[in-house]
Amino acid sequence: MNPDQQRKHAHNDINRADLARQVTESQVYREALNLMKADLYTKFGRTKHDDTEIREEMWREFQVVEKFEQHFEDLMVNGRIAQQTLTMLERAKKVVGL
Repeated sequence: MNPDQQRKHAHNDINRADLARQVTESQVYREALNLMKADLYTKFGRTKHDDTEIREEMWREFQVVEKFEQHFEDLMVNGRIAQQTLTMLERAKKVVGL
C-alpha cells in the first residue's frame, strides 16, 4: 500500500472510530446493552441447575452481546492506531518526502 492509500485508509479508520465512540457513549446504546445483559442474568437465575440446554443457549446469547460490544472497542483501537500511522506518515514525509 502506498503512502496515499495508507493515509486514506487511516482517515477511514479514524472516522469509523469516531462514529463508534459516539455510539458507545450514547445513552440508548448503554441502555440496550444493560437491558440485554440484565435480561440474560435474570433468565439464567431462574433456570434450574440441570437446565443445561437453556443455560448453554443463554451463554451463546451473552457471547453475541459481548462480541457486539467488542466490535465497537476494536473500531476505536483501530482509530488510535490509524492516528499513529498518520503521525508517522507525516514525519516520514518531512524526512524523506513521501
